[in-house]
Amino acid sequence: MFQRSAALRASACRPFARRSWGLGRHTLGSLFHYIQDPWGGWIEYSGDMDRITEDWKPNDWHCPAAVWSPEMPADFITNQEEKPA
Repeated sequence: MFQRSAALRASACRPFARRSWGLGRHTLGSLFHYIQDPWGGWIEYSGDMDRITEDWKPNDWHCPAAVWSPEMPADFITNQEEKPA
């Protein structure tokens, strides 16, 4: 019975979670998993490891977006919203 109900839940959720990217680690620290919503946007689930002190200064980093993760989907950084009329 449990296996049947899990299969039903999975099939019911399939149209809503079209694609995902992760599990991975952002190069600068946090763990992540992204799920694409039905409208094409990406929802990020993450676990952060940063420690911000009063000595922190912003910086531009020139490094890959992630390490030890599956390959980023080709349309990940594409705006999926419809253009206004």
